[in-house]
Amino acid sequence: MRVAIGDMKLPENEATSTRGVPPFLSDEKAETKLSNKIATGVAAQWNGAHGKVVVDGVKYKVNFKVTYETVSEADASKMASGNTDIKNNFIRVEDGVSSSKFQLGGNAGWFNTDDDIGGSTTPAHEIGHGLGLDHTATGGQTKEDVPDIMEARGTQVHPRWSKVGKSNDIDPNFRRVSGDEVKSILKGVTFDKSGKGKIGTTTNKTLAGKGETVYLNKSINTALGKTIEGVGNWRPDVLSIGKNGVVNLTEVISPSQTAKEILAKVSTMKDALVKSGYKVNTSVLTETGKAVTK
Repeated sequence: MRVAIGDMKLPENEATSTRGVPPFLSDEKAETKLSNKIATGVAAQWNGAHGKVVVDGVKYKVNFKVTYETVSEADASKMASGNTDIKNNFIRVEDGVSSSKFQLGGNAGWFNTDDDIGGSTTPAHEIGHGLGLDHTATGGQTKEDVPDIMEARGTQVHPRWSKVGKSNDIDPNFRRVSGDEVKSILKGVTFDKSGKGKIGTTTNKTLAGKGETVYLNKSINTALGKTIEGVGNWRPDVLSIGKNGVVNLTEVISPSQTAKEILAKVSTMKDALVKSGYKVNTSVLTETGKAVTK
């Protein structure tokens, strides 16, 4: 499913994100009718925030345009392996097994049909991860405060926004995209003379049948696989290969992780790739983009 959000253009006071929310939906569960519902829902929810951004002193409306293409898993893998367009995202659709997910700041996702992805806030939430937003837990604390789209399932909220029953767990259907979330996506984006700016990263990977990461470069996939026994079921948030053949590996520290833990895992991954003959650049970042070295 091709989507608009990574290349952003600013024509006549309207900021159009063209990175891609879901660019290509793969697998037999990704039917065209369902793809259309997902794309329509994502665009409607993000545009419902009526977001605005100020660039060089000029205020622009932010318009999210979402297009899609439904393809087989095999075709999606071929497309991803040679993809250089930041507008393209690759989302696998399957029944059950795992929760819907999306690579933080990347272009790979996995949607579970059990999450009512054709009629819920789940796709819009997951696309938020692709645009660089992590989970929040501060919204929905009063009856006037509508929960943000990035509130995670299980977040404790005011009873007005919770599921029926004793628990105050959030009802995801109450989540809404806020103007502040749109601003967060665009914070720090640099626009060129033609009015284009890039959001996120092309990572050249797709997700397998149960949502696990698959790097499309087989030798890298093999090298990283050797490290999994020591660090659990983990892969870096961003992995790309530069034109000079250098592997760029980046991990973003989420609120549930410690810098020490992530630095150790990144070091383990780098060692595995170096032993396999790769030159590797690594970086560990906070959610605000600040580099962490210790």
